[in-house]
Amino acid sequence: MQNKMKHVKLFKDFITESVNIDKVEKYADKVMDPIDVEFTKHFYDQLTRVEHTKEITDAELIGFFKRLAKKKKDFDKFKKEYDQFVVKDERSDINIPFKKRVDQIIAKTVMRKSDFKTSNAKYTFESLVEGLAELEITSFRSLFDKMPKELQKRVYNLKGFDQRADKHPEGNVLKHTITVVDRSLKDDDIDIAIAAMFHDIGKDETAGIHPKKGHITHFGHEKVSAKLAKDYKDWIESVGGNAANVYYIVKNHMRYKQLSDMRPEKQKRLQSFRAFDKLGKFSKHDRGGLK
Repeated sequence: MQNKMKHVKLFKDFITESVNIDKVEKYADKVMDPIDVEFTKHFYDQLTRVEHTKEITDAELIGFFKRLAKKKKDFDKFKKEYDQFVVKDERSDINIPFKKRVDQIIAKTVMRKSDFKTSNAKYTFESLVEGLAELEITSFRSLFDKMPKELQKRVYNLKGFDQRADKHPEGNVLKHTITVVDRSLKDDDIDIAIAAMFHDIGKDETAGIHPKKGHITHFGHEKVSAKLAKDYKDWIESVGGNAANVYYIVKNHMRYKQLSDMRPEKQKRLQSFRAFDKLGKFSKHDRGGLK
C-alpha cells in the first residue's frame, strides 16, 4: 500500500492529528497474523467525513485491532462462516464491515455508531479496557517515574510556587498536582491521569500578584500547560494516552468551570469534542484540599 497520511482537525487550536493508515495496517497485520488485513480507499476517505463528530484516530484503530486480537481464536471461528461481516468494538462504538478472502480480510469502510444497522453477520467484542494497573500506573509516583527527565524536573519545581490559600489549602502547586493525579487514578483512565499531571505545570510561567486584590494569580496557565502537553505528544502516546484528549482536557479545564455561564453556542462547541465526558470527570478531581 502506498504511503497514506491525512490530517484531521480534532480541535480548532490543537495540533493537526494524523491518521496513518500504514501504521494501522502494519500493526493489524502483526497482531492478526496469519490473517492479512487490508484497507480500501473508501475506508480511508470515510475517516475524515464531517459526519463523524467524534473523529476516528489511528490510536483508536490500533486499539480496535489490539482488542480484537485478544479474541482471535473466537473471531477465527466466526469469520469461517461468512464472506462478509461487520466487527464492532463496544469500547469505541467503531464498526468496520469486512469482506473475506483467502487468508485476508478487507476493511471496506468504518463508522462510529452505537446502533449501527447491517444485514450482514455482526461480531461484537467486549470492552477489554487496558486499565492503569496493566500500564503499571497506580500512583502519582509511578506515572512521574515514566516521564522524561526534563519534564520530571519541571513538575518537581512546582513545589516552589504557592497558590491562593483560600482556594488551595493543600499548599503549593506540586502538592495540588500530586493530590489531583491520585484522585484521578480512581477513574482508571490514562488520559485523565496524564491530564492531571499536566494541567497546572504552566503555573510556573504565569505566577503573579493581582494588581488590585493582592492575591496570587496564574492567569493563562492552562494555555502554557496545554502547549507543553502538545510538545510531549509522543511521550503521551508512548504510555498509552491519546494526545488530543489530554490536550483538550488541559486546555479547557478552566473553561469547564464556567460552563453554565457560557452562551449556548459556546457550550455546544466545547461539548462537541469526543473527550468532553473525560473533561467533566477530571473537573471533579481538580479542586482544593487534600481529600
